Amino acid sequence: MRPDRFQEADGLEQRRAAAIGALMTGIVHEANTPLQCLLNNLHFLRDCVGQLDPARSGPPAEWREEVETVLDESREALLRVVALVNAISDFMRAPAGSPGLVDLNLTVGAVLALTRNEWKYSARVDTALADGLPPVVAEPARLGMDCLDLVLAASRDAAASASVTGQAARILVATRAGAGGADLVVEVEPGGARTLTWPVAGA
Repeated sequence: MRPDRFQEADGLEQRRAAAIGALMTGIVHEANTPLQCLLNNLHFLRDCVGQLDPARSGPPAEWREEVETVLDESREALLRVVALVNAISDFMRAPAGSPGLVDLNLTVGAVLALTRNEWKYSARVDTALADGLPPVVAEPARLGMDCLDLVLAASRDAAASASVTGQAARILVATRAGAGGADLVVEVEPGGARTLTWPVAGA
């Protein structure tokens, strides 16, 4: 890698670290909610175990439905935390400095998970990620930052709209195969759309 490319990569790493730092309060909040749910459910299950009758071979039948619900809730809560941790890992580990083949849909999913606390109070986010989208040719870290910037800009637009109308805006995040490659379209309703395009592998 040329010295100027090293400098660019280093600058991109610093931008990425700063972006995650700015989002960290929201990320922690998003992790804390399901973790608190999991902790409450574990306390409930512990209480149930403490009330078991040693003379019986199993829990009372009336507990079954409630315990199953609690276990399902706990599994969902744990999966949310795992998804958030994976999103941070995917975003931060994307290499900087050299182009490669990147799964655009996976990157978009990670960005939406990382930014959820930025838009969830002012917008409803719908996704339309194209099936079978070929890998794009891009520098992975830069693509992640470009996607992040696009979603954060839409979040700010949605917040501005909601402050005027008093109603949540709608953000549509879509990927599609276009004539020039693969597109990421982020549209705010009411408002406008922004589009980024990358070449695809084999094009």
